[in-house]
Amino acid sequence: MRTEAYWEGNPIERSFNLGTLNEYTLVKESAVVKISEPSLNFSAASIISCGVMPGYGSVVNSARLNIGS
Repeated sequence: MRTEAYWEGNPIERSFNLGTLNEYTLVKESAVVKISEPSLNFSAASIISCGVMPGYGSVVNSARLNIGS
C-alpha cells in the first residue's frame, strides 16, 4: 500500500520513501531506529545505515564471505 505525504497541499517527492540531507526529514515510522545508547553521538549513529550496512550487505550477500574467511 502506497501512502502519499503532503506539505501545504502539495505532494512531497521522496526517493526510496526517505528524505535526507535536509534540515527536516520525513520518513516512515518503520524506517526510524531509536538510539538507546546515550553515549552514541549523532555523527556516529548517522553513518550506520548509509555507510556500514551497505558494506556489510555487499560482503555477506554479494561476495558471500563467511566469518573468518
